[in-house]
Amino acid sequence: MSRHHPHPYRNYVCREGHGWHGNHGDYRSHGGYGSHRGYGSHGGSRNYVYPLGPRRETIVNDRDNNLTKLFRIFASIPRWNGYPYLFIMVCNADYQPDNKDSKVVDELEEIRMSIDKINQYSGASPQMFKLIKETLDDYQNLRVNHNQKQMEQLVEKVGFELRPHSVKDHTKFLEQLRNLTVEQRSVLREICINRLRSFSEFAEYIISYSKDNRVQQFSEELETARNISIEQRYDESRQSSRQIENSCSQISNISNETAKLLEENKRLKLEAARHQAALGNVVNFKWRDDDPNNSMQLVKDIEKLQRDLQSFTRVKGTNIQINQVAVSELFNRYKCSTKFDDKAMKVVLSAVLQRFILEHINELSDDFSRRIDNTSFLTDDQLEAGIASRAQALFPLISRFSTFNPGDDEHTRVLPIKLRQHIYAALSNRGFDNQNHQLVQQILESLIKKMDQYRTIESKDKSKLASKATSIIKQVLKIFCFRLETQEPTPKVEFYNVGDPIDVEVMDGSWQGDDAKDLEVEICSFPAILLIDSEKRILTKAQVMTRPKV
Repeated sequence: MSRHHPHPYRNYVCREGHGWHGNHGDYRSHGGYGSHRGYGSHGGSRNYVYPLGPRRETIVNDRDNNLTKLFRIFASIPRWNGYPYLFIMVCNADYQPDNKDSKVVDELEEIRMSIDKINQYSGASPQMFKLIKETLDDYQNLRVNHNQKQMEQLVEKVGFELRPHSVKDHTKFLEQLRNLTVEQRSVLREICINRLRSFSEFAEYIISYSKDNRVQQFSEELETARNISIEQRYDESRQSSRQIENSCSQISNISNETAKLLEENKRLKLEAARHQAALGNVVNFKWRDDDPNNSMQLVKDIEKLQRDLQSFTRVKGTNIQINQVAVSELFNRYKCSTKFDDKAMKVVLSAVLQRFILEHINELSDDFSRRIDNTSFLTDDQLEAGIASRAQALFPLISRFSTFNPGDDEHTRVLPIKLRQHIYAALSNRGFDNQNHQLVQQILESLIKKMDQYRTIESKDKSKLASKATSIIKQVLKIFCFRLETQEPTPKVEFYNVGDPIDVEVMDGSWQGDDAKDLEVEICSFPAILLIDSEKRILTKAQVMTRPKV
């Protein structure tokens, strides 16, 4: 936040062009990138004319390979709530306004019955159950009424819900479904229905077993529903009972082993605590598990900031107007090859705005710190910057003291690290909590004006913007100015440049499998945060938009 205090992005390494630079915290703007996730092409015509069509066996092989990939996705869904959304996507691949939807309506009703059963047996939260039921009802009504625009919005919503279920790019996924035959899509719909039916039966099974040893009653009800013969019901009931007995035995063994491990863990913690107390907690640079500055909690807070930025920078919706001239200039500033009329423009714009917000907050906070460097009297709103500045002046003095006065005690050796950790822990815990903090208010006013240059939101939705923006500003200041400084070693913040190859180890985006080798960075909306120590750990990956390699 000042000349002496490390820049909020002090450890950022920019590989080429301009951006934030390393140890001195010099901030500049950074270039951006092209089309998002391989949507469309940039250059060249799509109206190719081939002298001969592809061989039939090639088409069949491609379609089979496509089906195999889709089956893998369907088979990898770990929870039941992914299958209603998958069913909608498969149905939508067959959707035509003139189609008769009686079969789809029947299938939707069967899915509702399975979901009702899962909910009945406590297999779903009320919020999840309500959301999925409303989505299914909306989809059925839209198919009947043939409202194409609202159908597209619903599919967009379904695609968003499928992201946690291995479907990162619903547009590409929908295209894969459309490349299947009608029979293959019918099989996928049946898979969704059968999987939901299995989940509902399993939910009923679990509840029945847990109440008054009603295993036999559950087995008989399940067998009756499946029209199994008397002999088969008897055999399956015995087999089910044996499996349950085995499972109970295994659970009992695991519980006993867990109890032993917990007791051993408790003993080891007490022993470690005694040793640590004997050492005076001198060389331990890690935070307790329940401390807000623990690295795991830091990762959770960084991920929350990423989600809040995505929500704040949304540009989709009828109540949002986009300024074409300003947005085009913003794309040019970040060297994005995305054009205003590209299909992926809004997705890329949201990512660019996230990058812009981080840079703008950093620029204003750095300017605020520079203006108080030579001030002897600090107002209450200048305390955070003043403490950080004076702490940065103190650390090298302590290091010089340790070198000039040699010794073998641990206290002097670790003093600069301990001071840094605890000073910045105090700043991160209480900094900027004043509701009308001068720096926060300055950044808020500037940020709202800047955002209005690129998008216009109807007045009824503007009331929420200031509250969201204030929260984001405080999160950015606390995390990048203070929280990172509580870690040992201090993490490095790294943005990636336009045209950089995709590195799945340090980047996160929308690609599947080996697709990453054919992509490059379009815009890095959020930096990677890395711990450069013996383990080279990654706190959070960089968030990137991609484009096909040129």
